[in-house]
Amino acid sequence: MRRFAAERVVFYWEEAIPCDHPIPYLEYHPFPADKMIALRPRVPHWWGAAAREKALAELLAMLIATSVRTTPVLWFYTPMMFGIARQVKAQTIVYDAWTNCRPFASPTPCCSNAKPN
Repeated sequence: MRRFAAERVVFYWEEAIPCDHPIPYLEYHPFPADKMIALRPRVPHWWGAAAREKALAELLAMLIATSVRTTPVLWFYTPMMFGIARQVKAQTIVYDAWTNCRPFASPTPCCSNAKPN
């Protein structure tokens, strides 16, 4: 990713974090040495899966509209991002076919049946 970041802005979208705030938002955590920005979406803890995915899609759309100046390249490590990024017009999509979702705190149904290669 560092090589990729040498040529363009890289946003690293992390797993959503449940919160007590009633409105979803993004935390920005810049890593200047690596030229990357980690994004930590925060979503109300009482929201169900459908509301959470809709909110994440809206946060991603807002990020792209306000902070991305070119057609983005999407690079996924998890199938959980496909639903969230469905509406994004991407230059290309890279999917590292990593299917072990056990490290995620709350894997979605599309991921919970995945088996490691």
